[in-house]
Amino acid sequence: MERRGLINSIIFVLFGIFNIHSQLNIIPSPTNVSVGKNNFSIPNELVVNDLLLPEYSKELLIQFWTKEFGKNLVFASNEGDLIFSKLSNVPRDFYSINIDTKIRINYSSDASCFYALQTLFQVINKKESIIPFLQISDEPNFEWRGMHLDVSRHFYSVQTIKKYLDLMSVYKLNTFHWHLTDDQGWRIEIRKYPLLTSVGARRDSTLIGHASEIPKKFDYKVVKEYYTQKDIRELVEYAAKKYITVVPEIEMPGHASAAIAAYPELGCKGFTSKVESEWGVFDNIFCSKTNTMNFIKDVLAEVCDLFPGKYIHIGGDEVLVNHWERCADCKITMEKNGLKETKELQGYFLSEMDNFLTQRGKNIIGWDEILEGGLSPNAAVMSWRGEAGGVAAAQLEHSVVMSPTSHCYFDHYQSNRSGEPLAIGGYLPLSKVFDFQPIPSSLIHYQRTYVKGGQANLWTEYIKTEEHLDYMIFPRLLAMSEVLWSKNKSTFNEFSDKLLNSHLGFLTGRKVNFSKAFLNSAIEIISENNQSILQVEPFNKESLVQCFDLNKEFVSSQVNGKINYVLPKTKTPQIHEYTVLTLQDGLVIDSAKVVFMSHSTNGDSWIISKKPSTSYAGKGSTTLTDGILGARPWNGKDWLGFQEDTVAFQFNFLKNQKRNHLYINFLQAESSWIYLPERVNFVFTKKNGKSKLI
Repeated sequence: MERRGLINSIIFVLFGIFNIHSQLNIIPSPTNVSVGKNNFSIPNELVVNDLLLPEYSKELLIQFWTKEFGKNLVFASNEGDLIFSKLSNVPRDFYSINIDTKIRINYSSDASCFYALQTLFQVINKKESIIPFLQISDEPNFEWRGMHLDVSRHFYSVQTIKKYLDLMSVYKLNTFHWHLTDDQGWRIEIRKYPLLTSVGARRDSTLIGHASEIPKKFDYKVVKEYYTQKDIRELVEYAAKKYITVVPEIEMPGHASAAIAAYPELGCKGFTSKVESEWGVFDNIFCSKTNTMNFIKDVLAEVCDLFPGKYIHIGGDEVLVNHWERCADCKITMEKNGLKETKELQGYFLSEMDNFLTQRGKNIIGWDEILEGGLSPNAAVMSWRGEAGGVAAAQLEHSVVMSPTSHCYFDHYQSNRSGEPLAIGGYLPLSKVFDFQPIPSSLIHYQRTYVKGGQANLWTEYIKTEEHLDYMIFPRLLAMSEVLWSKNKSTFNEFSDKLLNSHLGFLTGRKVNFSKAFLNSAIEIISENNQSILQVEPFNKESLVQCFDLNKEFVSSQVNGKINYVLPKTKTPQIHEYTVLTLQDGLVIDSAKVVFMSHSTNGDSWIISKKPSTSYAGKGSTTLTDGILGARPWNGKDWLGFQEDTVAFQFNFLKNQKRNHLYINFLQAESSWIYLPERVNFVFTKKNGKSKLI
C-alpha cells in the first residue's frame, strides 16, 4: 500500500506541472486538427438531428451524454445542435468534426461515425460544459488494430471481456483476437464434443511462481471454466456494436494437450495426455490421421457459425514433431500424400484446414510458422518471432499482421524495478510500444500494402486476476492505439502529457488498475571510458535526484537532463546497494534500490565473436562487466542471449596482476526457449602467446 500511495502522489504532483489547456488530449491523435479561439457552450438539452445517425452510434451517444455527462438529449428531424452527414468518395472510415455555433460530424462509414463520437467525447470540458471551436479530419493508418487475450492459461469472465471491449472501442481498436484453446485448458463449448469442456476445460492444479524456478510449486486447486455458445454469441454481438471483430483462435496442431486429454484418440497412438498444470511447449499434438482431421473440421464448423468475421486463427506455432516421428498413422498419411519428411506434415495439416475454411467463406490466419508448409492465396500471417515472418509473407503477397515480441508482447515487464508484478520475462516499457513501426523497412512499396496492421498480445501464464490484467494492458494499449491509428502520430512527450492531463484520470474513473511505471525515473548502469556509471533520467526534467550509498551522497554530473554518478571499482568484488531518490518541490515522488557489484573490470569491453540476439542484446559487450547481477525473472538489459552454436568471448586485461576469481552466470528458462550452454571452456593466454585451458 505504501508503494501505491507514493505513485499516486507522483500523478498529483505531475498534474500540476503541465498546463492542461495547452493541447487537445486526444488519443489516438487525429490526422489534422485546428483549434479556434472561441468555445461552443453545451446546452442542458442538446438537440440532435438523428436522420443520418447510425444505430450503434446513437446508443453510444445516449450512453455518454445522459449517463456519463449527465446532460439531456432531444432527437429531432430539424437541424439541431448536433448534425450528422454521410460522405461518399472519401477513404474508408474517414470522419470530420467541425465545431463553431453547431457541432457537425461527417462520416464515410457507420464505424467512422462511431469513431467521430469517441473523439468528440475526448474534447469536451465536462466541468465547464464547453467544447473549443475546432476542425478535425481523421482516418486510420492501419486496417487491423488488434488486441489479443489468452484465456486458456487463466480464464476471465464475460463481464471482464466486455470491459476490455469497451476500452478498445474508446481508443479505436477494432480486432479482438481471442485465444480460446491451449495445453492448459479448452475454453469454448463445442456441442458435438462435450468432453472438450467437461474434461478439457478442467485443470487440477496451477503452477505457482515462475516456470524457471526449481523446485516447481503448485496450488492444487481445480479450475474448470469455459464460455458457453450463448456467452460467445453475446460477446460477439456486444463487440459488433463497437465495430470490433472477434477473431477466435483454435490452436493446432500443437498446444493440443487439453483436447487430447478429453479425446485421447486425437493424439498419436501410444502417447498419453493431460490438461497441463504448468507453462511451456509440450509434445502432445494432434495426430495427422483422417479421424483427427475430421474432428477438427467438426470443431471449426461450429466455430464458423459462432464467429461471423472473415478470419479464423488456427495457431500453427511451436509444433514439436516427436510424436509424429514415431507414429504409424502419421507415416501412412505421409505415404498417401507423397511427403518425404515428418516436418512436412504440418504444412499438409494446415492446408487441409485452410481448404475447409475457404469452402466456408473464411480465411485462415496463423502465427508465422505456418509459412513453412505453403499457404493458399487468401491466408494471412501473424508475425510474432520478429519481422522476418512478416517480411517473407508480404513478399509472397499474403496479408500480414505484425505482432513481434520486441514491441507487442504485453506479458513482458514494463519496468526493470524489483517491485513489478511477476511476468514471464523480457522488457517492454511504454516508450518502446510507442516506437513500434508495423511496416518493416526492408519491404518495397507494393509489398508494404500487404501489412494490414498490428496488435498487442497478452499471454496470461502469470496473470491470474483482473487487477493484474489491467496493469499489464494499460496504458500500453493506448500507445498501441496511437501507433496503429494515427497518420500524424504525436511525439512520446506529447503522448505522455495527454496521459497525465486526461487519460489516466479517465482510466481511474473506469476503475482500471493501470501501471504507472512510465512515471518512474529511468535508472540504468552504463559503461563509459572503462567505468560504470549509474545514470538517472527523471520523468520531469526539473526534478532533483539524489543517490546514496550507506547514507553517503555521491557527487553527480548532468548531461542532457540525465544525472550521472561514477561508481567505484574495487580490486575484489563487493556488493553495493544504492538508494536513488527523485524529488519534486521537496516531495519524494520516486524511490528505487539499485544493486551493483563493483570489481576491477567494471565497464571494460569484451570482444565477442558473434552478435547477440536482438531480443537479448543488453548494452553490448559491456553488459558482461557492468556490475549488474543478472536476475530471474529477467527484464531490462541484464543478460546477453545468443542463437549461435558456438560463441567466443575474449577479454584483454590492461594490467599484469593476479586474478583469483572469475564469476559467470547463465540463465536457464526453457519455457521461454532460453537454455544453458552444453559446454564452457576457459582459456588463459599470456603475453608470450602461450595458452592454458583452465
